[in-house]
Amino acid sequence: MNLGDRLDLRVGSATSTPFADGSFDRVVALESALRFDTRRKFFEEAFRVLRPGGVLVQEVNDKVYEPNIEYMRKRRTDALRDPRFKSFSRQQTIKWYLKVTELRAALSDYIIAVAKKPGDNRRCDTAEG
Repeated sequence: MNLGDRLDLRVGSATSTPFADGSFDRVVALESALRFDTRRKFFEEAFRVLRPGGVLVQEVNDKVYEPNIEYMRKRRTDALRDPRFKSFSRQQTIKWYLKVTELRAALSDYIIAVAKKPGDNRRCDTAEG
């Protein structure tokens, strides 16, 4: 299926986009909310680019937490070998951060959050919506 005439893919920041106010019916953030700098800025930007009645959908799940834990374990191992992080307090901070990440994953479940921008009551259920 050739979708080249229907898709416009761009790389950029979720917290600062080049789009005009009210440009979109939907904003979707799939398994990325934990990475935004900051989530507040992302929500502000999503609100700005959504049309009245537009919908924001976010997902967070173990496909975010588990890879993050593995990444943090590797980073911890690398950091603990780094001579710049030999002090006890820096090593404890690195270990603490990994433990917090592991606890967050253990206490979290899959989340799907949907929000509708006020202002228009039309439904946005279809791709054309």
